[in-house]
Amino acid sequence: MCSYEPSHLSWILHKIRLKTGLCKEYLIILLERDLLGTIEKENDRSIMYQDTSKGKEALNEFYNLITKFFTPKKK
Repeated sequence: MCSYEPSHLSWILHKIRLKTGLCKEYLIILLERDLLGTIEKENDRSIMYQDTSKGKEALNEFYNLITKFFTPKKK
């Protein structure tokens, strides 16, 4: 989601197709657990979100689990 570059809330909402309230709840959970951080620009009042090193580690672990258990077996 925000792995490659910081993202605005509107971009995140567009990509994951969640309602605003639910998306904000998830963002709060990720922020509280230090999986996501915020970036505020001086000349721009909007907030951008970026994953933290802990968030990247969590994504890698999740990916490894998913591929381990859901990769089709070769015949």
